[in-house]
Amino acid sequence: MLTIFDRISDNSLLRAIRRGLILIIPIVMAGSFALVINNFPVRAYQDFMLLAFGDTWKNLGGYIWQGTFAILSMAVLMSISYSMTEAYVHRTNVDLHPFFGSVTALACYIAVMYIPESEIPLRFLGALGLFIAIVIAVVSSQIFILLHAFGKFRMRIYSDSADRTVGQSLHALFPAFITICVFSAIHLLFDSAGIADMQSLMYERFRMLFGDTAGANLGTALSFVLLSHLFWIFGLHGTNIMEPVVNNVFVPNLELNAEQLAQGLEPTHMYSKEFFDIFVFPGGSGASLCLILAIVFLTKRTNTRQIAIISSIPSIFNINEILIYGVPIVLNPFFAIPFILTPAVLTLTTTAAMSAGLVPLVTTSANWTTPVLLSGFMATGSVSGSLLQIFNIFVGAACYGPFVILFQKHKAQEGRNALKGLTECVLAGMQNLTARGDSIGNLARGLAIALKDDLQTALAEDADRPDCPLFLEYQPQIKSDGNLHGVEALLRWKHPQLGMIPPPVTVALAEDSEIEDLLCRWTLRRSFRELKNWNKRGLATILSVNLSPTQISDDIAELVARELESNSIDPNMIELEVTEQLALTTASRRRLAQLKELGVRLAMDDFGMGHTSLLYLKEFDLSTLKLDGVLVKDILDSATSRDIIKSISHLAEASDIELIAEYVETREQSDMLRSLGVHIYQGYLYSKPLLPDRLFIYWEGLRSSLLLQGRETEA
Repeated sequence: MLTIFDRISDNSLLRAIRRGLILIIPIVMAGSFALVINNFPVRAYQDFMLLAFGDTWKNLGGYIWQGTFAILSMAVLMSISYSMTEAYVHRTNVDLHPFFGSVTALACYIAVMYIPESEIPLRFLGALGLFIAIVIAVVSSQIFILLHAFGKFRMRIYSDSADRTVGQSLHALFPAFITICVFSAIHLLFDSAGIADMQSLMYERFRMLFGDTAGANLGTALSFVLLSHLFWIFGLHGTNIMEPVVNNVFVPNLELNAEQLAQGLEPTHMYSKEFFDIFVFPGGSGASLCLILAIVFLTKRTNTRQIAIISSIPSIFNINEILIYGVPIVLNPFFAIPFILTPAVLTLTTTAAMSAGLVPLVTTSANWTTPVLLSGFMATGSVSGSLLQIFNIFVGAACYGPFVILFQKHKAQEGRNALKGLTECVLAGMQNLTARGDSIGNLARGLAIALKDDLQTALAEDADRPDCPLFLEYQPQIKSDGNLHGVEALLRWKHPQLGMIPPPVTVALAEDSEIEDLLCRWTLRRSFRELKNWNKRGLATILSVNLSPTQISDDIAELVARELESNSIDPNMIELEVTEQLALTTASRRRLAQLKELGVRLAMDDFGMGHTSLLYLKEFDLSTLKLDGVLVKDILDSATSRDIIKSISHLAEASDIELIAEYVETREQSDMLRSLGVHIYQGYLYSKPLLPDRLFIYWEGLRSSLLLQGRETEA
């Protein structure tokens, strides 16, 4: 099932639609909270607001609703078309602003709309027109993109304007014009067929699907629930579409129950509007509170969980648009089945409870925004009504549970795939990753924000806490005689969903979001503090710290000097590693010279494969060379690698420079390196990177082993 859902969910069209729905979350949230403010179901609150602000106090919330939910379809249309055009731009690298696709879709939407007396009807700009809006957004964007991709429809210009938007506008002129003409022609066809308002006609046909119902029974109730939620999944406002059924079939039943109760008779009409609002739809359509409960208990810290938590407040008052458009539920294969079936299950449980006499039938009306528990008690006049609501919420959460788990597995796999792609981009040397418009760019932007937050937390006073997501591990460097030469500090960042982020990705994101100076400051502070602690415990060793080219800034020497002084560290115990990606500019030469003046050691990482390696050796007073890992990995199979290493070994010995081999994983590699004149090794053969306390234990074990060997030799 997960594979099937994955394939459906990964469809590029559905991704664009879901992204478009997510983009409108801010206006949905604003509209939702406005509804809560206006309809808060406490008489004392309503009286207070009326007394404090007068008869017009609800106007503010009404205007907010007018600017949010009243134009929801238009917002969705523009956001989906924007998302589709943006994906096209990224896929083809064409010079086009996504806004042109978005505004073209809006023009097409208005072109097909029935506008009596030149006044646009608001009802089809809101949730009621959502389905038509999605269809027009998708079709118009596809036509626009196809025409734009066909070069003959693009106007060629030679503009001397500095604003590239001028050229983009003219390139989009003919594709936009033709697309709008297509939808205008569709409107003409409907006019010629005698159909003035195609949107009203479509919704009228949907209503007729249900047919006329003479009475309300279990079959009627289940049909109503299933059909209205099926409409929701496809972007149709199921509640509004089924409103005639509700008014004609279910609304009168509450009045009939009240009359029977007034006459001293037992109420007999089970299925009323309140029956569904209070017991079948806790939190709104789809039993949203059940989904929220399942997400909160079954997922870790994810965007989905955050949306669920945020939407829980309005959902208490049965306002669930944030959840429906934020997760989203619309056109989401993972939640389509439980969204439709869960209310049907709750219809059965409520029917069973009332049929068995465990809960009284609904006899009192409750405002639709009345919170759960209170509404159950008010509608039935019994605590058992509230208990039934609690029972239904947990039953519904159990129905959603397996699908929430499937959805999280899908999101986790999606995240891993995006991280893999992001890592490949970083290793390929690509830049401006956060500016990309695809899933890799989305991930990069999200990770960059998370990295900045975690980095600021790590720089705070509580940076030593054990659960800090940013931390350092240290990999030992071992001499051929078995003694510890030094340790290299290695950056680690643990993301709550994706796990360990590759260090090159972390560094690239820091550079991309211009927080590399903060990362450098934290790395130096953290590693120097650990070295200070080791020194106090008797472990005196060389600490090697990597610096990326962007971290060799004007104040790097001042920063290092400050940390050396505050931690009372001998500068000769610090080794700063640079790579040949550091440009040989006057500024970089000056900065490295300032570091040498402090007395710290300089090391060249990945030495031997770059064309400027020897130039660096000439320019700088290096203390250490670290062999390129490719040479070490190929040492047993490649004579060329062995010759290069031997040459570098002679060069290092002649220049009085220490030579370290990284990625040493087998005894055969170690023996070969020793025969070629390399006597310091770093790799999994000796130790994996260790946390600070584990490193100290490793050193103690190493020292004990050497002492034991010395005694055996003496004996």
